[in-house]
Amino acid sequence: KQMPSQKKEIKCFLTRNANAQGLFNIDNHSLTVLSGSMINPNHLPKLDGAGRQTRDRQFAEYTEERDGSRIVKTNVRFDTPSGAAQFCVGGSSNGWLDWKDEAGQELKKYRE
Repeated sequence: KQMPSQKKEIKCFLTRNANAQGLFNIDNHSLTVLSGSMINPNHLPKLDGAGRQTRDRQFAEYTEERDGSRIVKTNVRFDTPSGAAQFCVGGSSNGWLDWKDEAGQELKKYRE
């Protein structure tokens, strides 16, 4: 009889243009940005129109402005670390490099 596999989640953080905390799921590579994370309130110049629209929608649904900062008000799950990173930094981002675990190592080490 097989035991159900334990969900392995790692605490991680992102500090590029943001001060975000997350939980990375080793099994399916999803990443949940945790409520209370501070993210870049601005879109980066290179972010295209569709990216801006998506981020504006995410802002309205998942964040609030507090003392001039953009704060995540509810946990937000993304299918990939890069999707989560783009939400946090305001433009294109390689989440495998920008998110770090508690030891300061890039998440890409969990892809191998």
